[in-house]
Amino acid sequence: MDILKFLKAEKPLVTWFKKQSLAIQIGGFFGAAVFIIIAGALAKASLGSWQIPEIWRQNAGSGIDPLTMQGFFTS
Repeated sequence: MDILKFLKAEKPLVTWFKKQSLAIQIGGFFGAAVFIIIAGALAKASLGSWQIPEIWRQNAGSGIDPLTMQGFFTS
């Protein structure tokens, strides 16, 4: 049901956002980007010293490191 709430709110929010000045729009995008970066950093920090089980590494067949922040900023 959350997707329905999102779809219902999307159009009015986009309409409102388009009416804002360019500075507000850029600030909004910058704020959203900073929020995503902070959320990712907090999620990683909450793992503490957790390690990937060795069986996961073996099953992957190649070197994996999903806990690195390297791919978090670019894909």
